[in-house]
Amino acid sequence: MCLGDALCRIFKYMGYDLIAVNYIGDEGTHVAKCLWQVLETGKGPAEDEPNKAHWYGARYVAASRLLKEASAEDKVRYEKQVSGILADLEAKRGETYAIWQKSRQECLADFKSIYAWMDVHFDHYFFESEVSEEAQQIVDECLAKGVFKNSEGAVGIDMSDFNLGFFMARKSDGTTPYITKDLALARRKFQDFKIEHSIYVVGSEQNFHFQQLFKALELMGFAQAKNCFHLSYAHVKLPEGKMSSRSGNVLPFAYLRQELLKELAPYLEKYKAQWREDELTQTADQLAVGAIKYGMLSSDPLKEIVFDLAAWTAFEGNTGPYLMYSYARTRSILTKCAEQGFVRSFAHFERVTQPFAHELLRALYDFNETVAQSCEHYKPSILANHLYNMCRTFNRFYAEVPILKSKSDEERSALICLVEGFSLTLKKGLFLLGISPPERM
Repeated sequence: MCLGDALCRIFKYMGYDLIAVNYIGDEGTHVAKCLWQVLETGKGPAEDEPNKAHWYGARYVAASRLLKEASAEDKVRYEKQVSGILADLEAKRGETYAIWQKSRQECLADFKSIYAWMDVHFDHYFFESEVSEEAQQIVDECLAKGVFKNSEGAVGIDMSDFNLGFFMARKSDGTTPYITKDLALARRKFQDFKIEHSIYVVGSEQNFHFQQLFKALELMGFAQAKNCFHLSYAHVKLPEGKMSSRSGNVLPFAYLRQELLKELAPYLEKYKAQWREDELTQTADQLAVGAIKYGMLSSDPLKEIVFDLAAWTAFEGNTGPYLMYSYARTRSILTKCAEQGFVRSFAHFERVTQPFAHELLRALYDFNETVAQSCEHYKPSILANHLYNMCRTFNRFYAEVPILKSKSDEERSALICLVEGFSLTLKKGLFLLGISPPERM
């Protein structure tokens, strides 16, 4: 979510006509496993359950554990039941489909509340369930054209000549795997939205999946296949090791948000007597969102990220709060200048001769080139680290160069221009990372 949103903002800044889309996996084996457990227990989440998506996630964990620990005989029986549920979902029939509709709506409501809090927006939503029928039609069409072949009851393409094994488009039980729906999704993107490039922001464990997918699209005759790109990223780990939704050792988003706000609360405690309650709440949310987004984006996407709550919420070092604090400091300086009647002016900018001021000017000058590099390499981390170095340069400049007590009005007016230039550039850079800094801290 953080990586995709930042790239959308960066591409738009660079002038691209871009459509930000989300593909919701609301159908498939993982959903069938979850509903299997709902049907087995005969109950859904309580009406007052605050996080229904997490409740359904726990049913998926229970199903995965049952299948893993089952005897060989029971496992065959369980898998047949799960396959039956999946077939019902694809056919849109029966009690299972009715339960699915309710659970889907409850999960989507939770997802959208997360997107709203994180300030992430989509121009269009695709749903896996919407492309099921189309996926089956594509298989029939490609069989008729000779692109797909029958193989031991399954349907697909032998890609061994490309070192990609067998591309399965339809299972022997008649259902379609995830990748076939990706064919339908790609066709909708190409035909309905007339896109030239398609960037898939998906984890590195799907590398082979996308190699097969893009080759299949090419063999199906789509010219846009050569412009499909899988932006692979490594996973976020806890200090004690890898997280897995199947195993259940994950941090639910509600817990993550609660812990972030708890970690930041002592910092805002001192302002309780001075600030309105709504400003305290808004600032806490901005700091929490900025901490998590910057923590995610400041690393190269291909490197594993170790989530460290204390480190990510620190106000010193390469963190989101440090960058946001630097921005708030500029607003404080500019407010004090205005209160004392000091104005900015470029008229005597040649008076800005201090080495730290020149270093800061260099960082501002390099901003657009840095954004361009982030765009070209699909790496917001390039921009994030430039902003961090820019803030370090500014704070050194601020410590060494007096502004309010400047030697002359002309020099002060020029230095105010530099502070404002840094402030505006930093705010724009943070915006491109999806971060909205507080105006005061």
